[in-house]
Amino acid sequence: MEFTHKNAILPSHVDPERFLEIFTRIKEQPDQQSKRVEKVLELMSSFRDDLSTREKIQIFTRLRLALGTYRWAVRLGVTREGLHVIHQMARELADATSDAERWEYSAIGLLLEVLPYLGQRPRIRRCADAGCREWFFAAKREDQEFCSGNCRQHHYDSDPESRAAKRRYMRQYRVQEKKRDERRKKDVGFKDSMVNKKRI
Repeated sequence: MEFTHKNAILPSHVDPERFLEIFTRIKEQPDQQSKRVEKVLELMSSFRDDLSTREKIQIFTRLRLALGTYRWAVRLGVTREGLHVIHQMARELADATSDAERWEYSAIGLLLEVLPYLGQRPRIRRCADAGCREWFFAAKREDQEFCSGNCRQHHYDSDPESRAAKRRYMRQYRVQEKKRDERRKKDVGFKDSMVNKKRI
């Protein structure tokens, strides 16, 4: 049970900014709709190729249960890559639901559409910095761990091993600087003595 992996990060018709809108809504409006979408995100982001078959089946079963509550009208769209399936809220629900519920359907529909494109390790993931843990889409690199350079630096600065390595580096740097200063002083002293000899 594996997802199809494509060379393209996303199909051409999907705007990566739509992910940012979903992540922002989850953060700023933690209502029932956001929580359900986040649950699907958690399951999708935990589905990796390096898991055992049993673990994949467990995640797949939980994902299928989470998605089983939605009623879809399915249609086909045409893009450069060919036909793709578009999930929309079932017509009989469209008029009877709130804006929040329509947002939820739209978000889940997008996630279903891009699921096959997310890579061996899904590119929708949480920031690895313990102080952040925000959702982001790793568009640039499959091994991208942090949502921003600030989080990468914060993680590096707060990681005990990184801090120990930085302390070692700074100790070595200070020793080398001290040696350079001593050499400079000796050179200056040597030049001064040469100038004094010429004067005599």
